Amino acid sequence: MMQIYDLEMRLQNYVYDEFDQMMDEDFIEFGTIGTQYTKQNQLNAIGKESPPTERFLRVEDYEERFVDESVILVTYKTTNILTKQQALRSSIWRKKEKDWKLFFHQGTLIK
Repeated sequence: MMQIYDLEMRLQNYVYDEFDQMMDEDFIEFGTIGTQYTKQNQLNAIGKESPPTERFLRVEDYEERFVDESVILVTYKTTNILTKQQALRSSIWRKKEKDWKLFFHQGTLIK
């Protein structure tokens, strides 16, 4: 589903208003360094006045699987184009009314 792919890619820009709109209120993330984040943690880290970030992750092996009609599991591999560090990533998106919201995300470094 191209819509979810586009949402995942827009999140790489780290734009406060987009994060606020796209993330579920119950969002949780397990980051690549083992840190747990909430929606508010992410919004605080971005800051309202921050300019969009240039994308620095190359995405490969992108797949979507419907868990049911309102939940999608997304998996993919990223490569940081600056450091060459790779990570496996997974996201769970759930549909709330007519919009898809990011409910969960996890990144795991590839050694």
